[in-house]
Amino acid sequence: GFITSTAVSYWTKKDTAVAPDSTGGFFVADPHGAGGAFDKQDGELVEKGGAAQVLRTRNLTVNYASTPDSPRKLYTYCPSGTGCNENLTHSSNAFATTNAGVAAALATTAVTVSVSSITAIKSGSVITATVVTNTSHNFLAGDTVTISGASPSGYNGVKTIVATKDREFTYMDSGSTPPTAAGAIIAQKAGVNNSTALVNWVRGEDNFGDEKSPGSGYTVRPSVHGDVLHSRPVVVNYGDARGLVIYYGANDGVFRAVNGSQTQDLGTVPAGGELWGLVLKEHFSQLNRQRINSPELKLPSTPDGIGAKEKDYFMDGSPGLYQTLNADGTVNKAYLYLNMRRGGSLIYALDVTTPTAPKFLWKKDNDKSVSGEAFGELGQTWSRPRVTLVKGYVDAITGKPKPVLVFGGGYDAESEDKEPPEASQRGRAIFVLDAETGALVWSAAFTSDAASCSGNSTRASCKVPGMKWSIPAEISFLDRDNNGLTDRFYAADVGGNVWRVDLETTETSGGVVTLGTGITPDKWKISQLAALGCAAGVCASGTTPRKFFYPPNVVSVGKVDAAGSYDAVMLGSGDREHPLVSTAPGSSHTVVNRFYVLKDTKVGKDATGSTVITEAGLIDATTTAYASTADKPSGFYSTLAAGEKTVNASTTTRGTTFFGTNQPVAPSPTSCKSNLGVAKGYALSPFTGKFDFTIYDGGGLPPSPIVGIVNIEVGNKTVQKEFCIGCGGGAGGDGKSPLGAGDLTKKVPKNLRRTYWYKK
Repeated sequence: GFITSTAVSYWTKKDTAVAPDSTGGFFVADPHGAGGAFDKQDGELVEKGGAAQVLRTRNLTVNYASTPDSPRKLYTYCPSGTGCNENLTHSSNAFATTNAGVAAALATTAVTVSVSSITAIKSGSVITATVVTNTSHNFLAGDTVTISGASPSGYNGVKTIVATKDREFTYMDSGSTPPTAAGAIIAQKAGVNNSTALVNWVRGEDNFGDEKSPGSGYTVRPSVHGDVLHSRPVVVNYGDARGLVIYYGANDGVFRAVNGSQTQDLGTVPAGGELWGLVLKEHFSQLNRQRINSPELKLPSTPDGIGAKEKDYFMDGSPGLYQTLNADGTVNKAYLYLNMRRGGSLIYALDVTTPTAPKFLWKKDNDKSVSGEAFGELGQTWSRPRVTLVKGYVDAITGKPKPVLVFGGGYDAESEDKEPPEASQRGRAIFVLDAETGALVWSAAFTSDAASCSGNSTRASCKVPGMKWSIPAEISFLDRDNNGLTDRFYAADVGGNVWRVDLETTETSGGVVTLGTGITPDKWKISQLAALGCAAGVCASGTTPRKFFYPPNVVSVGKVDAAGSYDAVMLGSGDREHPLVSTAPGSSHTVVNRFYVLKDTKVGKDATGSTVITEAGLIDATTTAYASTADKPSGFYSTLAAGEKTVNASTTTRGTTFFGTNQPVAPSPTSCKSNLGVAKGYALSPFTGKFDFTIYDGGGLPPSPIVGIVNIEVGNKTVQKEFCIGCGGGAGGDGKSPLGAGDLTKKVPKNLRRTYWYKK
């Protein structure tokens, strides 16, 4: 489903009395969409309207030579690497041509790749050397690179590339033919020479000349706001003069803070205006490609040999939030946690308590050289960092629980993007950090040795031989006793496994067993709930397993001490990173995907004595309603259609579980029209497995369903109305789009009780 072409988003305007509409509209040189040359209507066009229009309008005629750091406030953090200042508003953190640290960092941000082999052949007097790299490179034909570390030494030195492939390039040389190279070899391309032009371009200046700009003295480029692909915005309502601020990342290299008011200015920043943006120095090496559009974008149809490269990503993840409130409901403290998704193996923590004066708190990366840390296992940071309180991690002075930040180890693109996938080398972990300091509290990670746990009451870790696959999904929390403290985590990996972490475990002392007293990190336990990658559980080598990219949806059924009580752990499989039809052996398209409802019957404080759930213990409820049996008490599954994949996180409300899928359709050889497959929204009973589904117009990947309550003005009074966006099976809007909001009219069954969530 798509937004209609005539839709108008917040902050989108057309005013022919002021520029640029007074001169024919900003898109006068490139009219398109329902609005033609104007932003309104912006409809489905991401480049028009909204915050992008406000950003362009505010920077319409900026002279970047005379005002290099205004009106737009762009920051970075510690570009020089020394003398770091936590205040992002400090001059040393300005992303502007006035900051020598930025210029120096851009000039020295070389692209370095490791080399697996160099071979050479001679034809006449010319030697053609072929260099194979371990990872994708940014090199183009005509680039000069410096090779070092090779033996024989004739391979070392400055070379000019004549042809490239994804992980390969060639250069010409002369002399005698050397043998195959050996050694720890690297190839390096120098950094940017013209940092002034690049910095100003990132700030918004149209200085490369490849965009259809409106002219008339306007200096801002049409593409000043990049694509927001996977980043889900975080909204903070400060409840006072600080206003309402929206935080999100984009793939132009900028993480943004935007005035989220519909109509009110925030200081000098209008509604929809950018308060500030953050450009990380870890992304500096990718910025120039955005400007010069080279290497060109590699698509499935792009031929080899032209040096095309996959899309660059920046802060493409969904930020996490920790906030506390004052007695009057205003924000006392607000921290953001920035993750990158395919933009890198990084997490940045920011203090945005004062939204116009952000501060750096801490960061984590996968630098294995950092003594005493466990983050070498960190993959691409896909897992949204989530904050919670647990009973066993407390403030040393007050004794009150301290907030902890929880996230999965991430995604291993180098291994998992292949079909069939190779064994994951990173991301095979769960991390728990102090949300304020970034100190490691607890971790569980893969080991090739025996299982073990070690540590103390404030910091501990577990080594888990079975944790062989990366964990890109966010971690699910369960507060089974409803005391405001999380008792349990659930995590899912791309090998089809589900993990359980108990935070209040059983202890035995002097022969006396006590439940739930093992509360400190050194007492936490991890166990495997399910192995569903293949029919037998563990997949054979070279087999493509079912993959879980989204977190388990956990619903408690029955009280802890009630007979037959359990926790329903629900999730669907599907490799959304390979969404197209493929007949190649080992492709994800051939995997039989399913939606699972698992019954975790260990509802107390400990999973001791549980057995790993496999498909043999589940009932196939695809066509027959589920009824628990003595021989198969562990739950059920529903099988999806051939090639169909679960592509979003499920949610449960009013006794129904909602989730979305996509089934690719082979393209027609007689049509040039794009094909986005068949998109479905399911409504499934977690008790019987019965389901209905809606087929959405236009196909694509439906977003995760969202349930909430909204205030609606009816006559002279305000009425609260429950809604569900993206809920299929007859619950969502007009039944044609996952973006439609449906009215949740289904009554709650009498045998269910409502669970209330609150924040203090």
